[in-house]
Amino acid sequence: KVAPQSPSDPRPLSPRGLENLTAAAHLLSYVRFFHASDQAVGVAAWDHFAVYLMERAEPATDADDLAKRLDEAFKPIAPTLQLWPETAQQIPPIPKPPLTATAMKTWKHIGIGTLPSGQRSRVYSSGIERLSVPLKEDSDPRIYVMKALVGGVSCRLPVKSFADDKGTIPHGKTPDEWEKAAGKPSLTALNRSTRLAGVALAWGVMQHFYPYFEVVNTDWNQALIVALTKAAEDPDKIAYLYTLREMIAKLHDGHADVSNRSLSP
Repeated sequence: KVAPQSPSDPRPLSPRGLENLTAAAHLLSYVRFFHASDQAVGVAAWDHFAVYLMERAEPATDADDLAKRLDEAFKPIAPTLQLWPETAQQIPPIPKPPLTATAMKTWKHIGIGTLPSGQRSRVYSSGIERLSVPLKEDSDPRIYVMKALVGGVSCRLPVKSFADDKGTIPHGKTPDEWEKAAGKPSLTALNRSTRLAGVALAWGVMQHFYPYFEVVNTDWNQALIVALTKAAEDPDKIAYLYTLREMIAKLHDGHADVSNRSLSP
């Protein structure tokens, strides 16, 4: 029998804690949907990883600490992700391509086909494509996306991962902790970290797969900030349900809906 997750008391976010969680939420979706390492592709327990990430990131005291905490959390699943505090005197150089690389792997999304669903979609799909290695000997900057995260931290994310016949480079496997969700505690909205993780996960899906970017002017970051702030203090499942619904409404996505089956009559 799967043990339920322990509840935890609501608690307001500090200004620094809010910045930390906002940065973590952004990075979570970047890695989940665009990092094609074998280690990241094999993650099945994204919900539980997100809870762990919220707990790991929130206490960071400054940009240096946040960069270290995010790096420690993501390194096992995104070994080629680079993170650094914006106060660093020198940005890390773009890595040289591995000499053993014979191919590259990248995500191809048609909608979002990686989310768990009760039925297979005929419209949406997500999968890994194998590509040839660029002919240029020097590192190709188009392989990487550089982003300034909230909280004084920046990242360089490879959206194409070098690979050989054995897999993506560096070789590795998904940590056992995140390889499957079976057997893990059942998550509950009565746990503060789970509420924060739920906001980050839901926001990330819509932020990257929203169909109306050219039609609707949405303040994505503000919607995330408000939802994280409220989720930290929500006293029960009903309050959290309305926090998520308010966030969805602010994002103006008519395809999205939030419900809690345990609250249904």
